[in-house]
Amino acid sequence: YYGMITNIDHQLGRLFGRLMGEGEWDNTLVIYTSDHGEHLGDHGDAGKTTFCECSANVPFIVRPPKGVDVEPGRESDALIEWADILPTLCDVAKANVPNDVTGKSLMPVVDGRQDIVRETLHGQIHGSHMFHDGQHKYLYFVEDGAELLFDVAQDRQDAVHLTGEKVGEMRERFK
Repeated sequence: YYGMITNIDHQLGRLFGRLMGEGEWDNTLVIYTSDHGEHLGDHGDAGKTTFCECSANVPFIVRPPKGVDVEPGRESDALIEWADILPTLCDVAKANVPNDVTGKSLMPVVDGRQDIVRETLHGQIHGSHMFHDGQHKYLYFVEDGAELLFDVAQDRQDAVHLTGEKVGEMRERFK
């Protein structure tokens, strides 16, 4: 695992060095992300296909080209998804977003004009569903009807399963 991380670091260094060497670094938008995280033993799992934070909350780092006014090191907890990448690229390139694209440009969050991209987010992996509202993450498992609810603002590791009426409220919002 650490060898793969080292390899990615090395390859990015080569790419960025080439862009700098050819004078294109200042004209380049860089988005660094991943399709999933890894459990690496968290929650007793070594896999990647869950909605636990260690697997689902992946890096999304944006380095805009020169001329885009951005506060260095700005962080956001906005709910985003991969569908937002194309509209973001189109926004920076001043190109039209195709009509059938459901994502939204992330540049208003990147440059600090807004804090929210969307109010809620739904994800699905096979028979597992995740519904997220920025504060709470509700998980529903089709196979056995199990439900889990986490307060992600207070519990970044998904360690405490909430119970009570909040579960029912999130279930109804998910439906």
